Amino acid sequence: MDSTVSLSTNDAVKKTSVRALLLLFVNCTIWLAGSLLFMYLERPVEGVHKCGVRRVRRDFLDNLWSEASVLDEADWKSLARKKLETFEEEIHTAVEAGLNSYSSQTVWTPSNAILYTFTLSTTIGYGSLTPATPWVRLFSIVYAGIACPLFAALLGEVAQLITLLAPKVYCRPNGASLISVLGCLIVHSWLGTILMAYLFEWSLQDSLYFVGTTVTTIGFGDIVPEDTFTFLCTSWYIVTGLAVYSIYQDAMTALVSTWLENLLDRRARTKLPPGKSHSD
Repeated sequence: MDSTVSLSTNDAVKKTSVRALLLLFVNCTIWLAGSLLFMYLERPVEGVHKCGVRRVRRDFLDNLWSEASVLDEADWKSLARKKLETFEEEIHTAVEAGLNSYSSQTVWTPSNAILYTFTLSTTIGYGSLTPATPWVRLFSIVYAGIACPLFAALLGEVAQLITLLAPKVYCRPNGASLISVLGCLIVHSWLGTILMAYLFEWSLQDSLYFVGTTVTTIGFGDIVPEDTFTFLCTSWYIVTGLAVYSIYQDAMTALVSTWLENLLDRRARTKLPPGKSHSD
């Protein structure tokens, strides 16, 4: 009997693994294609805004230097104030367009573009990198309409695979108590906290905060790794963390549903007349 159950479990693991690998390939293809497309669409706009910032900064310095020996103190301060206002407006326009780096640096690098499509597909959405033009933003929604369901399918297969393999490591999310599932989530989160703290030189508090906001897909974006390539190398941890959290959500939802159902049944029984039952 045990051997039959073991064979059935092994077959299920193999089938789930194959489906997960196929979906992983499809998702990676979608992420790479999307990153190339967003780089193609956004780099020209990024260049225009950065050229504007560099031009205003250059004119600001040149005008101040040329007028410094001609104007008196009051006129020079008035000119400097106007130039500063112009510079601030140009920077504000660039920030509204989604630029968040120095003008000499490129924002839409390959690693940043892949990070954007990855966080868009996983619905984490840190917001540290966004498209500049309205129609590209609308295209992002269309892209998400394709990429998000594909990632949800991958996440379901990974969660199923964890459920099948969990009994072998003494953690059984499938049918186990909420405490067991919560224990798996806590262990996974602490391992990720140590990993992120080591890779990005964060404090344990900041690292735990980042892991928590990531696996729950809250994605505040106030703490984001600067080294996007290294962060992408940890995407396996993010995907498994999202899967473990989805198992926790299912267990929590089942517990709440059972509690509500039992509560309603007790209330219904107390309202029945003596000697009557639901079957009557």
